[in-house]
Amino acid sequence: MKYLLMEFLKNLGLSLAGLVLVITLGNVFDEIFRVLRHDPPAWAAAAFMACKVPKTITEATPLAVLLATLFTLATMLKSHELIAMRAGGMSQYAIATPFLASALVISLLSVAFTATVVPWANHKRGQIKRVHFYKQPLLETRRVAKRVALWTSWVLGSRLVYVEEANARDNLLREVTIIEFKGLNLIARVDAASARPVKGAWELKGAQVYRWRRDGLRLYLHRLAVYPVQAVMDDFLRGDKPVEAQTMSDLTRSIERLKKT
Repeated sequence: MKYLLMEFLKNLGLSLAGLVLVITLGNVFDEIFRVLRHDPPAWAAAAFMACKVPKTITEATPLAVLLATLFTLATMLKSHELIAMRAGGMSQYAIATPFLASALVISLLSVAFTATVVPWANHKRGQIKRVHFYKQPLLETRRVAKRVALWTSWVLGSRLVYVEEANARDNLLREVTIIEFKGLNLIARVDAASARPVKGAWELKGAQVYRWRRDGLRLYLHRLAVYPVQAVMDDFLRGDKPVEAQTMSDLTRSIERLKKT
């Protein structure tokens, strides 16, 4: 069984290396002219191509396992080693065990690799493209965002904060709605024509505050009011990573945030 396992792993390494090399060369020839059009540094172009190798490995692994299994069995059949094994008392299940056990381990490693290394490589690839191809700052955020909602927590429960437009150039939020919850109960709603985020609070203009109390609904009007909320402009402007650059934990957080919003 150890001999079978070693032969399989040797063929797997050769098959995987060959497939990754062929696919990578195909990607290079396919993208090289689009890459050179932006005139990036040579090291950036090489790193951009290299960052796609982890994804290529995950795509090539299933086929490499199949080819390694076929090559191993075909070679042993050609040299009559399989016949000798069966004649020596090895069952077909004993012969298959090294291949099945290796495939199971490779599957688990592939899942872990896809969930960790591949998103990191895709994220680096996107950074290289943004900085060295499009000549944009590394940590650039959007300057204007439309129709953004955030779910935040506060002392009594949670808040849903919605703005029609967030403008970083003017440091201004337009058409703001804040809904306050205590558990699952709606306790207040704040509508404002605009808000200017400052440290630890917002300056609201033209605010209408609706509060649900035991004796009914109360309405308060404020020409200018200060509302205690910790969210800042970057919270509305910061975009999510592309899906291919997110790990499972990133995707889980994004899904939970979208559900709440």
